Amino acid sequence: MNIIYIFSLSLTSLLFAACSQQTQTAPATDPAKEMEQLLTRVVTDTATTNAVKDEILVTGKIVPDEDSQIKIYPMVSGIVRKVNVHSGWYVKSGQVLAELVSGEMASYSNELATAEASLANAKRDLQLKQDLFASGLASEKDVEEAKSEYKRAGSEVHKAEQVLRINGGDREAGYRITTPINGFVIEKKVTEHSHLRPDNNDPVFVIADISNVWAMVNIYESDISYIHQGDSVHLTSLSYPGKVFRGDIEKIYQVLDPETKTMRARINIRNPDLLLKPEMFVSAKVSVVQQHSRVSIPTRSLIFDNNRYYVVVKEGNKAHIQPVTVAEKMGGRAYISEGLNEHDVVISSRQLYFYEALK
Repeated sequence: MNIIYIFSLSLTSLLFAACSQQTQTAPATDPAKEMEQLLTRVVTDTATTNAVKDEILVTGKIVPDEDSQIKIYPMVSGIVRKVNVHSGWYVKSGQVLAELVSGEMASYSNELATAEASLANAKRDLQLKQDLFASGLASEKDVEEAKSEYKRAGSEVHKAEQVLRINGGDREAGYRITTPINGFVIEKKVTEHSHLRPDNNDPVFVIADISNVWAMVNIYESDISYIHQGDSVHLTSLSYPGKVFRGDIEKIYQVLDPETKTMRARINIRNPDLLLKPEMFVSAKVSVVQQHSRVSIPTRSLIFDNNRYYVVVKEGNKAHIQPVTVAEKMGGRAYISEGLNEHDVVISSRQLYFYEALK
């Protein structure tokens, strides 16, 4: 028993001595030096003074580009015999939209028939005069007069054909309403058996090419001074969540609506996929540059704690916490109204570590 006791006591003493030696040789860390070393490896940004950029929200609706639409009126009176298209249909240039029976076209057709008959008579008379001249029974003057009459009759036929063609008619007293452009039928104000007159103020069809459209938006009176022609705009629609359409303000109408107290602006938008449709509601963010400047830093440098913003400012090999007041954020930058000066250096990586360590 004495030998076992002595062996256990010796082993315990050795373990205690080894632990004591290990504890005594563990190096002590210096937090200040460790922070100085970390400060040499952090990413920093310098506060700069920039013109304040902002985004102003406006709303409006899509309308056809007036330069890419056409209003079609009947050139003659008549009764609609057939309507070939409906609102929303896509039509191609030259396509017949509706057909009419017209008394005016009957008159034009009759004039063409009369002119063609006169031409046939003039041709026979010329042939006769030429035969008589060859036999010595007619003079050269008679032949020349017959030639002149034949040319005049030919001109009358050509004129009657042009009148019929210009008015979109045919020899059966019909009148065809056609479209001169490709596009969508956005208005249709005609039905079969309708009686049309050329002095009607309303178009029977409106065709629009919507590969390029306008967004007509309303600018509130408080935002008028910030928005200018040429400003870039990002538009969104409820129909396409997450999709952004880009355009530019092409025109600002310098008149306020007396009821809404807003001023309209026109945004030109390329629409090659035809996603945007007339009368569709859109929201738009207008990117503007304000006249005043502020100190700004990247938003990644900010720390939000206890309902306030802070930054960690680096001065040489030291750092301190600085509360700041953020006026606005835009384009990845925070514009500071209080707390920072131009050329201040802020930490943009591991700033939370320094913030917690310096608190």
